[in-house]
Amino acid sequence: MLDSLRDYRKKKRIGKKQINADTQKFNGITSGIDLLEKQIGKLQPAYEKREQLKKKTEDLVRLLQMKELEKSVANEESRLEKGTNIFDETTRNVENLRTANSSWRWSLRKGETPFPTLPSYRK
Repeated sequence: MLDSLRDYRKKKRIGKKQINADTQKFNGITSGIDLLEKQIGKLQPAYEKREQLKKKTEDLVRLLQMKELEKSVANEESRLEKGTNIFDETTRNVENLRTANSSWRWSLRKGETPFPTLPSYRK
């Protein structure tokens, strides 16, 4: 019986030591959690601001892309307008040349020489 009392007291001491060690460990973990919560509280506004800045950056990138596309469209419209003007001018020149050619051919049919100084056209 004396041996069982000694074993009981020994187990009781070991249990108390384990409880004290676990309590200290728990207190350390709890204080660590509290410290981390404080740090999260400090970092959270900065993180939210970071997210806002990311959204703002994305919006600005889209805006810049839109501006560049607008410039590109304006440039292409300008090129198209210049090309249309050149095409119209060329068409007018072709029509003038056709008219001149047809009048020249008409005059040749009549027997008029367009180049009277050339010997091959003399009668």
